[in-house]
Amino acid sequence: MSGARALGALLAGGAAVAAFEPFGFHALALLSLAALCGLLRSTESVRAGIALGFAWGFGAFAGGVSWLYVALNHYGGMPMPLAAAAIALFCAYLALYPALSVALFVHLRRRMGRHAGVLALASVFAALWLLGEWLRGVVFTGFPWLAIGYSQTPPSPLAGFLPIVGVYGVGGVLAFVAGLIGFADWKRPRALVLPALAATAVLAVGLGAGGRAWTEPYGEPLRVALVQPAFDQSLK
Repeated sequence: MSGARALGALLAGGAAVAAFEPFGFHALALLSLAALCGLLRSTESVRAGIALGFAWGFGAFAGGVSWLYVALNHYGGMPMPLAAAAIALFCAYLALYPALSVALFVHLRRRMGRHAGVLALASVFAALWLLGEWLRGVVFTGFPWLAIGYSQTPPSPLAGFLPIVGVYGVGGVLAFVAGLIGFADWKRPRALVLPALAATAVLAVGLGAGGRAWTEPYGEPLRVALVQPAFDQSLK
């Protein structure tokens, strides 16, 4: 696998961070995963798939957990080189999960054959992506930070799925739409019709679900108050 492809996956992963709050560019999560799927279209080797998934994950987590460096260095007193090394190792560990998802996808796609349709490929990719994120959230007590579904808050059309399938489910739906984009054959306009219809249907269902009230008040409202002391962290 060329270094340019790995760099592209790394940059795509880093761009996904801007989809989360406080930036809130929700579409970047979709484009980021679609870019990864586009890179996977011509990836036949499981080893190359691992490298692409790892590069995407490292880019995403390096940009998304940088606040831990401040906690270790500024508040924990850890020397700068050790704090940076600790964060790099932690990001490398987290990146193993998207690497696993992508490796399994490449392996299964080879078994499915070259003529597998874009809907099938997108479905397999989405299921494996959901599995990888769920594992990251539970293994060794879990670290679900930056699960891609968290990026799809209103006004994202996929936010309507949150009350139905939860954060991991929304991540799977997002990965499915990204697969429709990334695995489509853009050189053949007629081949884009089915993926476009499927993506439009998913977004339409999400918008429809988002306009529905899924809960209703029960009993008298409770009055609560939250007190947050303004002590400096070093004094706590």
